[in-house]
Amino acid sequence: STVVLSTKETLIDMAMAPSGALWASYYEVGTLRIRGGEAEKVSADPYDHFVFRGAGEVWATTASIGWEVARFDGTAWTKLRKREDFKGTYDDNKLNDLAVTSDAVWVSSWNGLFRFTGQAWEVVPGPKDHTSGRAPYRLIGRGRDLAAEYSDGFFAFRDGAWRPVSWPASGSIVAMNGKGAAAGQKSGARGVVLGAPLSGAPASAIPVVPGGDPNDMALDE
Repeated sequence: STVVLSTKETLIDMAMAPSGALWASYYEVGTLRIRGGEAEKVSADPYDHFVFRGAGEVWATTASIGWEVARFDGTAWTKLRKREDFKGTYDDNKLNDLAVTSDAVWVSSWNGLFRFTGQAWEVVPGPKDHTSGRAPYRLIGRGRDLAAEYSDGFFAFRDGAWRPVSWPASGSIVAMNGKGAAAGQKSGARGVVLGAPLSGAPASAIPVVPGGDPNDMALDE
């Protein structure tokens, strides 16, 4: 292993881009792109919720209470929308998650689920089977599909319609690879859940390895 950055600052977010570059952000350092063993500062501002689309295109939110949605085009950042612009019930509008699909950028906050297709932001109503009225806690974009974790289970969105996802309603999706294979846990139960929820394949549970429950999971291709 090679040390490419030595800092005592607390990590805010870190994600691996499809290109192989590692993105990382810290409050005192800013946002870094690490590739070829070199750490390059791409912004003095720290960003959070990194998601990637296309060659060099990065979407993220500013790591602040008054968060903004921003896009990196490979050269510079552009801040496109402020927290206050996502209007709804709450003035203190908290961010839930950010995701991208091949046709849209998605933001989930206390004030609802919003979609940006390149022209305007629009509110996307939740699934008809979802009863709490709250926006999804977590979003995962893969190709044209969006997986959304609501309080009563996972749903997938494509072509303007929602459909239920085969995944434990009390479970989490911790990781999903580019082919849609997913891993997670079921709340209150030991073990790992594996499946391909966006394809409709049934999920299955496997026993946890000796030593306790996992803290994190990742899936390669």
